[in-house]
Amino acid sequence: NPQNGSQTAVTPNSSTGDAFELPQRVAVLPDGNLLVADYALNDQEGGLVGVDRATGAARIVRQGTLFNNPLGLATMVNRPPSAAITFSPERVAGGKPVTYDASGSADPERLGLRYMWDLDGNGSFEHSTDGVPRATASFEQSTTMTPRVRVLDPHGGEAIGAASSPLVVDTIRPVIGGFRASSRTIATPAASAAARPKSVLFRFRLSESARVGIGIERARAGRRKAGRCVAPGKARKGAKRCTRWRRVTTLRKQAKSGPNSVRFSGKVRGRALAAGRYRALAKARDAVGNSSRPRKAGFIAVRPAG
Repeated sequence: NPQNGSQTAVTPNSSTGDAFELPQRVAVLPDGNLLVADYALNDQEGGLVGVDRATGAARIVRQGTLFNNPLGLATMVNRPPSAAITFSPERVAGGKPVTYDASGSADPERLGLRYMWDLDGNGSFEHSTDGVPRATASFEQSTTMTPRVRVLDPHGGEAIGAASSPLVVDTIRPVIGGFRASSRTIATPAASAAARPKSVLFRFRLSESARVGIGIERARAGRRKAGRCVAPGKARKGAKRCTRWRRVTTLRKQAKSGPNSVRFSGKVRGRALAAGRYRALAKARDAVGNSSRPRKAGFIAVRPAG
């Protein structure tokens, strides 16, 4: 005892089959157990004996021809590792994978590390990997969390690191409201007819900022086949009539939360729409990929009289 000099036997040297022969020097290992240099051991060349400090159990750790009656021993104090964690992406849709990376963690002695992961930031390290500094997870509910990693070296040294920014899981779809066309009828090319507008303005509201696509589709005659509406020539004669929609162009806009509008000129690649029935099909996608339900507005393109 370094405080008062009292002595206590940690392990005896009297029982049959005891590991010790002529112990010389002792060192304390990082985990608190002992390592002893023995001058002889059972091969008379000596080696190293490990001692469990709690139970006193002794076992030969190393011996062989490279040992020649060792007299001394030295050990290093274990230095704990450092822990670091990053993840990508920082904002993610529900069910999409998040990749965690703890390769920025390090051990001063360059020992192999074990990684324990608190992937959902709830304080419990529920997942572990040996020697692999990466993990993945996905989440089904909207939440904000700070992931953490705990790294351990082989001698019991450990460190805990937390991400520098929170992970945001967004499962909420954007909502398009009040989608409508400024006019239900627009005029096609000849433009002496001033009675009808030649363009249409689509107005709508968004629940959040999102990329909005408005597909302009033309109604075409069709026939039913195997539950689908196909071109008349692809279905049997006499099949039920239906309306199929053919995309002619798509308008795109990065829209803000609240009221928005998108104008369609009535032209596609410089040419005015052919006369007929059309619809606009609007859909929004937010920054993490959540998509809105589609919204529709119909209009007709007519040839002006005169």
